[in-house]
Amino acid sequence: VLTSLVVCEISVLKSCSSGLSMFCSLCNIFSEKLTLPDADQHPEDFYVQKRLDSGGFSTIDLVSSRHGQEYFAVKRIKCFAEEDKTKALKEAKLHASLPQHENLLPCISFAYHPLAPAVENQNALGEVLLLLPRCKGRSLHCLLEGLKHTNSCLPPHEILRILAGIASGLQTLFSRNLAHRDIKPGNILFNLRNNPVLIDFGSVTTAAIHISSASEAAAFSDFVAENCTLPYRAPELFQITTGSVVTEKADLWSLGCLLFALCFYESPFDKISAMGDSIALAVTSGRIRFPDNRDKSRIPDEFIAFIRHMLTVDPEARPTIQEVLEFTSSWKQFDCANSGVSATNLPSLGAAQTA
Repeated sequence: VLTSLVVCEISVLKSCSSGLSMFCSLCNIFSEKLTLPDADQHPEDFYVQKRLDSGGFSTIDLVSSRHGQEYFAVKRIKCFAEEDKTKALKEAKLHASLPQHENLLPCISFAYHPLAPAVENQNALGEVLLLLPRCKGRSLHCLLEGLKHTNSCLPPHEILRILAGIASGLQTLFSRNLAHRDIKPGNILFNLRNNPVLIDFGSVTTAAIHISSASEAAAFSDFVAENCTLPYRAPELFQITTGSVVTEKADLWSLGCLLFALCFYESPFDKISAMGDSIALAVTSGRIRFPDNRDKSRIPDEFIAFIRHMLTVDPEARPTIQEVLEFTSSWKQFDCANSGVSATNLPSLGAAQTA
């Protein structure tokens, strides 16, 4: 009888918009509450609805506003020592300071929350919270995995659209004398307008890193090992020595690996890792193998040539970010002209072709 009364009450609440808000507020009583500044930097309560992702020392939760009318994501970075807190706050401040750009996920606000000692907190001192816009539920990595398992593929105009978006976001970072250092499909989401957005700015450094001593070389090598994903890591990041300079061209190598993955589902070095061979040796020697059964109508020779250009061992021989954007622009026009697709109305991610 009690269950029937509750169901009946919920039905009544859902029957009007004001009732729905009341229903969401009642649900929020049972949700974890997080207090963060809103877009106007006024304190606001947000309520955790579900866990979206987790990895390492951070998690992503879907949260709702007090009345359930707006949804956001919150990145939660656990801090086990003051050093962790300093690093996480540095990431949050840098993220929040980035210029508004449709291909860079904005940080609306951030805050540090101390945590009471408890088993579930794993002795963490606190956590840094970043309030982020809600995106679609899957990363580019998940999209490519799904296409691979269903023997489907992205059409050329969609490959170019995604590459152009990420390149445009990178260009904005470069203009601020910054480099991302961890470009990969797992760090690309799609916003609610279906634009690709670059995420995870904990790996960001100044665009040019000058190594002037053995201790600096060792410290930067440790940074690379922790932050730069192996199958997308540039050759110069495997051999860091005194006197070397690492520039934003390392991101162009990673972007070349990303273009390869857009065409063939994975980095050019994933199979090498799976076979147990040395990725470092393959990368530094510039060995790039393309699938023998490539569909040339979908991945033309010019795409392959540009991937090779981006995956040049010598950083200075790689294209600039402007040249990448020019490549995507010229080929987008060609592809749309030959497929009858309007350049102003390119298909969304649902328009994957069957291979």
